[in-house]
Amino acid sequence: MSEKSNEVDQTADVPPLVAESKRMRKDLDRVLQEIKGSPRQCRERSLAVTKLQEAIMWLGMDLKAQSEEDKQNGGDGQPAPYPQSYNPDSPAIEPTADGLKL
Repeated sequence: MSEKSNEVDQTADVPPLVAESKRMRKDLDRVLQEIKGSPRQCRERSLAVTKLQEAIMWLGMDLKAQSEEDKQNGGDGQPAPYPQSYNPDSPAIEPTADGLKL
């Protein structure tokens, strides 16, 4: 694995593929923030921002799928990052998972 994967806390018993997906989301968010902070603003960069946001979202869906697979295989799965997201009566809006700025 790359040197960046060592940034993930290995003592937390995070499955390697979960850690990989989270690292990629964090890396993409860093690039996203770099583009958004650039003085050059144009349609092409706006589209790049949208595509990076989509990539981060799809990696989040991958994390959800990994959790569901773990549950199907008898594991505990990962805790839901947005526990109130399916409750229309809840005013809670949780912060973005993994501290991403999006």
